[in-house]
Amino acid sequence: HIQGPGAAAVRGRYSIIALDVDNAIRIEYHATDKWARVCRLCVDDCLSYTDEKVNLKAFGGIWPLLADFLEKRRITDGNELSPFWGGFMGYTTYELGLEEIGVETIAGRVHTRPDLCFAWITRSLVLDHLEKKIYVQQLRGAELRRLNSWLDETVSLLKPLLSTSNRYSRRRSSKSEVDFIRNGAARPSVSIPNNKAYELKVRACQEQIRRGESYELCLTDQTEIALPRTDPLCRYNFPINITKHKTSGHALTAKLSRTTAWSLYRSLRLRNPAPFASIIRLGPATFISSSPERFLSWSSGGKCSLRPMKGTVKKSPQVSTLAQAEALLQIPKE
Repeated sequence: HIQGPGAAAVRGRYSIIALDVDNAIRIEYHATDKWARVCRLCVDDCLSYTDEKVNLKAFGGIWPLLADFLEKRRITDGNELSPFWGGFMGYTTYELGLEEIGVETIAGRVHTRPDLCFAWITRSLVLDHLEKKIYVQQLRGAELRRLNSWLDETVSLLKPLLSTSNRYSRRRSSKSEVDFIRNGAARPSVSIPNNKAYELKVRACQEQIRRGESYELCLTDQTEIALPRTDPLCRYNFPINITKHKTSGHALTAKLSRTTAWSLYRSLRLRNPAPFASIIRLGPATFISSSPERFLSWSSGGKCSLRPMKGTVKKSPQVSTLAQAEALLQIPKE
């Protein structure tokens, strides 16, 4: 319920929702593999997926493969007011970035999730919270009459929801959300990193910096939260083990059923609203995020913007106005 001229930047102006994700083409890749996996839904007597292994040598790697895929499906003539028309949605891991800098992926990983998993989204909704508009979108690939039929059906489904006097902003919490927030007698168990072990890691990082191996290191560790079986979120599954990937981030991974993951995400939106909150269910992974930080954005016009929350300059008598802050941004280091 944040108000004011800067509210959209705090809450996040847009909500982007991918539709029919299970029917989308999906591209998966594990770091250091020589091939990528392309999954397509096969519509015959029964719905099933077909897998195709693509040799990356013919393209020069995973990124040229994705570039070739995009070039053949270049999207034009979309609504300029909508920040997303359709295309890839998904995730990449830190391990994927190691390939480009000559660092080997750590052996003995405890999961088999892909390091890159993208779905090609053809149907989507974009909610503009500032202008109070919803864009209903589909890439024009199917027969035009069928496309218009889907658009009309979707709009007719949305209209009753929009006529309930701003139900979205004044929605009451569901019982499961309230129970999760209060979580009376059944408290979750929290396992944090061992202090001595963590201090040793800090010293190891400092030593690497002294040796000149790096000028900056971001030390990460894991915190595990196990919800008790009596918690309403666990009605559909065994206790949830949540791993916090980054001490400075808010990305969670968990063994969750679909219903449980959605309940957890809705609770986070209620208690910790963030402009880059998200839930992704894609392939073998479910990711839930409640992040205040935009890492990178790239516009269709070719403008790239990075807005990390690290490396900021503290407010001081020398930096107390917007003009003084903008002057600092002209320094190459900043």
